[in-house]
Amino acid sequence: MLETVYWNWLSVSLGIVCMISYYATVVLINVHPFAIMLQPQIDGEFWLILKSVKAWVCLIVLPAVALLPDVTYVLMQKIFWPTPTDAIMLKQQRDPNYQFEGFNDVYVPPFPSA
Repeated sequence: MLETVYWNWLSVSLGIVCMISYYATVVLINVHPFAIMLQPQIDGEFWLILKSVKAWVCLIVLPAVALLPDVTYVLMQKIFWPTPTDAIMLKQQRDPNYQFEGFNDVYVPPFPSA
């Protein structure tokens, strides 16, 4: 969902549906009759894990920390080294009447060489 260029009700609702279906599948697989069929070694372990405060902290904080480098990279790229498309989108956001007529009037800062 971070790579989405245009957020609308469909992309947000599908993201929410995917997360709900993932956790519903995890819970369903850990219900006793299904757990015995699929994974008898860890029957009931999911419920024991959810009783721990550390597990809740990991469920909430870990995804945000894991996505932080990706978000930072994307934001830095869009701010400091925008592509021509990013520059045009920014111009159109600032001036809704802007008509794209080619890349000649769009300034894109050069990428610094090492």
